[in-house]
Amino acid sequence: MIWDIIFWIGMAYLAVAVIWRFFVVGLRKSVPTSVAEDVGEKTKRGFGLSSWLAVAAAAAVALAFAVKANPDLLKFGWTPEEEAELAHFFEAVSFYDQATEITTGTERLSPDDWETVSALLQASLSEAEQVSDKVLERLHDGLQSHYRENFLPGLSAGSFGLIEFNRRSLNPKDTAVFVYGDSLDVGRELLDEWNTWYNENREEIEADGK
Repeated sequence: MIWDIIFWIGMAYLAVAVIWRFFVVGLRKSVPTSVAEDVGEKTKRGFGLSSWLAVAAAAAVALAFAVKANPDLLKFGWTPEEEAELAHFFEAVSFYDQATEITTGTERLSPDDWETVSALLQASLSEAEQVSDKVLERLHDGLQSHYRENFLPGLSAGSFGLIEFNRRSLNPKDTAVFVYGDSLDVGRELLDEWNTWYNENREEIEADGK
């Protein structure tokens, strides 16, 4: 947004400068010499400053255009605090990937597998909650929205559903009402959407995080 403003302000200034220059030149040619010289003397004082302002405006327009074309152009190194958040992000993804490896291609999990997957999802959620929107937005375009709308709620629903599933498995006679089935379905749907998007952008995200 800020680069759009800089771009159009710079373009407006350059347009005014060009119009003004043509106006002065045209005026010198169309009025008596004495009047033209008087106008020339009055504008000459500001000629140096106006020229530098025009150069600055042109440079700002060029930079704004370049940044709009390549948003990563002005990205510099990460601060120690941001690096810590990046570590939490990639740890969250790593724990989730480990859980996915256990469940992929397996029709029926053992009780130990369920506990392992549940622990991995909870660990992933704990790490994921320590990453700010600022870091997510800078890391990759579109990451913040998918992270907040799919990954985090998917981990939350999935881990809750597995906890309840394990409780029900250990206490089959418990008459309490559990909603683990719905939670697992919601979590699975959200995480499937996350998987599709993240796997398409994984290489770029991992490269941007270095």
